[in-house]
Amino acid sequence: MKRFWSLALACCMVLSMLPAGAAAGDGETIASGGTSYFDWVLDSQGVLTVEGYTIPDYASPSNMPWYDYRDQIRKVVLINSGSISIGSYAFYGCSNLTSINLPDSVKFIGTEAFSECDSLTSLDVPDSIVDIEEWAFSDCKSLSAITLSEQLVEIGMQTFMDCINLKEITIPDGVTMLPPSLFA
Repeated sequence: MKRFWSLALACCMVLSMLPAGAAAGDGETIASGGTSYFDWVLDSQGVLTVEGYTIPDYASPSNMPWYDYRDQIRKVVLINSGSISIGSYAFYGCSNLTSINLPDSVKFIGTEAFSECDSLTSLDVPDSIVDIEEWAFSDCKSLSAITLSEQLVEIGMQTFMDCINLKEITIPDGVTMLPPSLFA
């Protein structure tokens, strides 16, 4: 019995030396930051968690706060039911991004917000989204299927330009006009 308690105590000591979250399978934080709109954390497993109410437009991709880490981002998780928009260039060039969790509160996806996310294969756009700007998903080479929001009213030109593997897209009846260059 004494040996059992010694072993149990040794295990507890080893576990207490692990970083917080390691025992739960979460990755270590490798970068983080904040703005007046949101806070963000990128972990060692490539999960970028953004918590706040909106991601603003950026003048260029190099202005997004996680620009230096864009090749490490594998998954984006947006937290907060108050999220309103994903601004221009928000995740541009995150070439290893495979998964996006869009909350039901997002209403707007900006210009080139997910352009050149080469590893993104599919996306379900929540019913809250009413507007997707031009080139929002352009050059997403692996994108093969997308289901658009039932509330969607407007889709910008060349939204799916050079999405060479896009085989399935569901466009809701509420979209009254498709730009002639949606896929070109």
